[in-house]
Amino acid sequence: MSEVATLLKSLGDEVKTLKTEIGDLKKKASGQGSIVRRINDPLTSRGYSFCKAIGLACGILQPSEAKVEDDMHQRLQKSMKSIGIESASPNSFKLPFASEFMGDDSMSREIRDLVIAGQTYDPDELKYLKKSIYKDMSWNIDTTGGTLVPAPQQGELIEVLRNKTAVIEAGARTIPMPPQGSISLPKQTSASTATWIGESTTIPTSTPGTGDLLLRAKKLAGFVTIPNELFRYSSPAADAMVREDLARVLQIAMDLAALTSVGSAVSPKGITNYTINNYTARKTSTNGDAFAPDDFFGMMGKVASVNGIVNDSSFAFILRPELYFNVVGKRADAVSAGDAQGSFIQWSFNPNGEIEYRFCGKKIVPSNQIAADQTKGSSTGTLTQVIAGDFSQWIIAMAAALEIDQNRYSDTAFTKDQTQVRAILQTDMGPRHQESFVKCGSLSATGLPL
Repeated sequence: MSEVATLLKSLGDEVKTLKTEIGDLKKKASGQGSIVRRINDPLTSRGYSFCKAIGLACGILQPSEAKVEDDMHQRLQKSMKSIGIESASPNSFKLPFASEFMGDDSMSREIRDLVIAGQTYDPDELKYLKKSIYKDMSWNIDTTGGTLVPAPQQGELIEVLRNKTAVIEAGARTIPMPPQGSISLPKQTSASTATWIGESTTIPTSTPGTGDLLLRAKKLAGFVTIPNELFRYSSPAADAMVREDLARVLQIAMDLAALTSVGSAVSPKGITNYTINNYTARKTSTNGDAFAPDDFFGMMGKVASVNGIVNDSSFAFILRPELYFNVVGKRADAVSAGDAQGSFIQWSFNPNGEIEYRFCGKKIVPSNQIAADQTKGSSTGTLTQVIAGDFSQWIIAMAAALEIDQNRYSDTAFTKDQTQVRAILQTDMGPRHQESFVKCGSLSATGLPL
């Protein structure tokens, strides 16, 4: 009897231990948020894959092979339709783009959790995907010795060099595009007045002026060609390649429009094409002006003189990298006037000894999105400009979802087993206050007068 009692006690202790462990697992699972989905199929517990979503939209994958992505599309479709947002194309497929702009907070959190979970990938795997071993079809002719030549190893993918986006980094604000595809932001354009008056004198009336910033949805489209193998053998690393490329082409196009687009019925107007402040560099010349360190302060003063700075911390300068480094690399005079042999005028470094892109206490965004295409005198199409301002006053409205369509049957795509993907984002942008921005043009990129 004592042996049976001991055995029963041992079993009871084991059961208690198992209950405790199960309880701990339940607590951990509940802390994982919405990405732990209560469906039997284990595929639905993984993160969101942009690659699988595009493959599903293209018909390469079946809904059963991309349940997470199909469910997200259906929910986005239903959510956007319920608030009146129509698709750019009847067959378009919905991908999450800006979860914070979703109307449903719980859905917004779930989308964010799923996308973050899907972004976890092994950097070594990404490097491997950018490499491949293949047999050279011939060294002249296979049948006459080409087969004896070892197959070459293809090196790491050399990615295209892209311009650095600038406007959002400088501090521009993003807001959701409403269902009706337009938004009007009211603003006060002038103030009421106060007047000194004498005894028994009627007080003059004054009315503050009002206006608005009207933003209407415009279609920003991107076009990429993707090998079908990425859909068939999708991995988090392959997904990262597709997602990053698609996002970058849209970001760069949106950024360039924000800076210099002339604006039309189908495209936004950029900062430089509004009636903003104009500043002339202090060192002028017939064929091109020279931008110097003191001109940073001059541009700030120009905006401040019209009360254009609303948020001091959001004031920033955007200029070409070559011009920026030439300006901050200037040296003070040492022995004689103009010898430029003294100390450097201003360099900013972080605690790690790395260059900080700041000048006169404000953020600097070096970017080749600022073109060198202006003309003065004999300098034709080689001069550049500096754009500055309080970028919290630049508003970008965009839709929460990205719409994609596909084409697998063009001659090139079909013969190479590829899929051409078109992505459309509804967006528009504009300034709350034009007075918050200033430009300085006709500048030599070397920082020296021409």
